[in-house]
Amino acid sequence: MSAKRRRRKHRKAKPQQTVRPCGGCSACCYAPRIKPLDLDHFTHCQHETPIGCAIYSTRPQVCRDFQCLWSRGMVVPGIPKELLRPDQLGMFIGTNFHDDTWGSMLACLEAFDDGLTRPLANMVIGLLSREQLVLLMTREEQRLVGPPKLVAATMARAKAKAKVDAWLDAS
Repeated sequence: MSAKRRRRKHRKAKPQQTVRPCGGCSACCYAPRIKPLDLDHFTHCQHETPIGCAIYSTRPQVCRDFQCLWSRGMVVPGIPKELLRPDQLGMFIGTNFHDDTWGSMLACLEAFDDGLTRPLANMVIGLLSREQLVLLMTREEQRLVGPPKLVAATMARAKAKAKVDAWLDAS
């Protein structure tokens, strides 16, 4: 690989432009973990208000760079885009992420208590999980859904990794 190609490969990725403004939605101030602000999953940010972020115009860079799939233009055929906004849908859909154990998947996090149990949220989860892995996260649990063979293979890989990790820890 040429030096120019290696440099290009290691450049810091620029965040994509937001397609839709957040408006009054503040699900990302609650659902995802935000390490630089020392916020864990399902912990309210100190700047969150009933009408959105109190410091939106001066928010930290980590918040400026962050985008959920709705803000990036996610569409689901037959569902009005306004109903897919996390505070309306009941869940926040994170972009694809990759974990060495689990592989690549989407993450759906509750935007508020019982958000994943809403009928529209369940319908969207069903559509998203037809062909890919989806990690569902609530305050109480994490659950993997998707095509049965893919879920089974992923769970087997996770169990094998856990056994190896336990063996290495015992050594």
